[in-house]
Amino acid sequence: VAAPAPMWTGFYAGLNSGYGWGLTPGSYTQAPLFFDQRAVRYTGSPSGLGSANSGKATINQSGFLCGGQIGYNYQFMKKYIVGLETDMQGAAISGQGYYTGAGVTVNDLLRGGNDIYDTSGFGQTQASINWLGTLRGRIGYLVTPSLLTYATGGLSYGGVAARNYFGSQTNEYVTGAQWTLETQQILAGSGNASTTLMGWNVGGGAEWMVAPNWSIKSEVLYYNLGSLTFGGWGYSPNAENNSSTLAVANSSTVSFGGIIARAGLNYHLNTDNSAVGLPSALTHIVNPLTSNRPEELPSSWSGLYAGLNSGYGWSGHGLQTTSDSYDQKANSYNSNAGGFNIDPGSVQPINALSQANSGWSSVNQSGFIGGLQAGYNYQLASKLIAGVEADIQGSTMQGSGSYSGRAFADYFRTRTNRLSYTHQFVSNGDIQAAMNWFGTMRGRIGYLLTPSLMAYGTGGLSYGGVNAQTNFISSMNSVNVSAVPHGGLQYAQMLTGKGQTSASLLGWTAGAGVEWMLMTDWSLKTEVLYYDLGSINLVGNGYSPDVDNLDSYQAVNTKTSILYDGVIARMGVNYHFDLGKERSVIAKY
Repeated sequence: VAAPAPMWTGFYAGLNSGYGWGLTPGSYTQAPLFFDQRAVRYTGSPSGLGSANSGKATINQSGFLCGGQIGYNYQFMKKYIVGLETDMQGAAISGQGYYTGAGVTVNDLLRGGNDIYDTSGFGQTQASINWLGTLRGRIGYLVTPSLLTYATGGLSYGGVAARNYFGSQTNEYVTGAQWTLETQQILAGSGNASTTLMGWNVGGGAEWMVAPNWSIKSEVLYYNLGSLTFGGWGYSPNAENNSSTLAVANSSTVSFGGIIARAGLNYHLNTDNSAVGLPSALTHIVNPLTSNRPEELPSSWSGLYAGLNSGYGWSGHGLQTTSDSYDQKANSYNSNAGGFNIDPGSVQPINALSQANSGWSSVNQSGFIGGLQAGYNYQLASKLIAGVEADIQGSTMQGSGSYSGRAFADYFRTRTNRLSYTHQFVSNGDIQAAMNWFGTMRGRIGYLLTPSLMAYGTGGLSYGGVNAQTNFISSMNSVNVSAVPHGGLQYAQMLTGKGQTSASLLGWTAGAGVEWMLMTDWSLKTEVLYYDLGSINLVGNGYSPDVDNLDSYQAVNTKTSILYDGVIARMGVNYHFDLGKERSVIAKY
C-alpha cells in the first residue's frame, strides 16, 4: 500500500481580511513652471509664485482590505514546506496631507519705489490604494504537524490614485515712505492621476490546520509599490487690466508603501490528514440536493456559529449642491449705490454667485467589503429555522462626481437705463463620498429545502462609518460694457473653497440568501442585502478677498446632502459550534 501524501501538500484557496498602514514620507509638490505677468514687465528678482506653490505633505494612508488567495504547498523532509501563493484584495487604504509655501517678488518700478508681491500658498494632496495584489513564494517550518510558520516575499501590484488641490494669495504692497496694500489676488488649481504600480513585498506568518482540510492564518507584509508623479495646473486672470495674470504648472510625487496585517481562512484540496489523526474531509462533503439527512450532519442546525465573509457593494445617486453667498459688490449695487439698477430679466446679482456655485452631480459609490460574522440558529421544527446574526466589515466603497454652474447679472444706470456692467460667474466643484466600515444586526428566518440546504430572509439594523469632502472654485469677470471699446474687462476675481465631514450612521437592511451545510460543522453562504444608512450634510466654505479696494469681497457656503444606501452581494463561510448536541459523526472517530 502506498504511503499517504503529506498533509500540507496540495492546492488551497480561501479568503482574507485585514488592515494596512502607510509608512512612506508622503508627497512632494514643486512648481518649476509658472508665469507672473508683473514679474515679466518689471526688472527685479524672480517671481516668488513658484516657491509659494511648492511644499511637502505628510500623508498617513490607512484602511481596510479584503479579498481572496489561492496557492500550492509542497511538503518535504516532514517538517519543511515550500509553496507559491497569489492574492487579490479590494482596498480602502487612503489618506491626505497639507503643505504650505511662501515667496516674495520685488519689482523695481523706476518711479522712486518698489512693489513687493508677497505670496503665500497652500495645498492638499490625497492618495489612495484601491486594490492590491501579490505573487509570493513561501518557505515554512512545521513547529508541530498542524502548525506552520513561514517567511514570504515576491511581487506586489496595485491600483493607486492621487489628487492635488492648491492655491495661493498674492498681496501687492507699494513701498515708499510707508507700505500700502494695493491689491490682492487669488490663484487656484488642481491635478489628479490614477495608474497601476508594481513593486515588491516581504513578510511572515503562521498557519494552523484547525480541522480536516481547513486552516486559518495570520501574516504581516511590508509592501512597496514605488511612486506616482502627476501634474497640476492653476490660473488667476488679469485683475482690472493691470497685467496681473498668474499661472502655475506644478508636479506632485506620491509614494505608496506600508504594512499589511491580515487574517485568512483556507480550504485545502487533495490532502490527507491521517498523519495527525484528522479524518480526510473530501469524503464527507454533503450533496445539498440530498433529501435524506446524511449521517455526517448534526441532527439540528441549532447552535452558535462564526465565520468570515467577502463581497462587493454598489450604489448611485444624483446629488444636488446648493449654496448661500455674500457678494459685497452686488450688495452695493442692490442698494442703488452709484446710481445703478438691476436688470429685471437677469439673475439678481446678490443671488448670481449662489446660482453659479450650485448644481447636480452623480456619485456612484462601489467597492469591496470583507469581515466577519457571528450568530445563533434555533431549529423550530423539522424544516423551520430562526436566528440572529451580527457582522462587521471593512469597506472600500467610494465614489466621486462633479458639477458646474453659470450665472450673470446686468446693471443699468438709473438715469439713462443704459447697460453699464455685466458680472459673469462660472464655477466647478467635485464631491467625494466613501463608506469605510459597515455592519449589521439582523434576524433570520429560514426554510430547509433539504436537510443541508437552507433558504432564508433577513432584516434588521445597519450601521457604518462614512465620510465626504468637496472642493470648488468659481471665477467672476466684471465687464464695463459702457466703456467698450475703450474699457472692457474691469476686473476678474477667483474664489476657492472646500469642506469635509465624517460620521457614524444608523439605518436598516433587508435581504435574502442561501446557506449550505457542506460538511460537519462547516457551511457556505451567499446573500444579497439592501441597506439604507440615511444621509449626511456636507458643507463647504470659500471666500475671495477684496480686489484693489473695489468692495468686491465674496463668500460662498455650499451644502450637499449625500445619501448612503445600496446593495451588497457577498459570500461567507461559517463554523458551527453545536454546543454539545449529539452527532452520529462523533461516534466514528
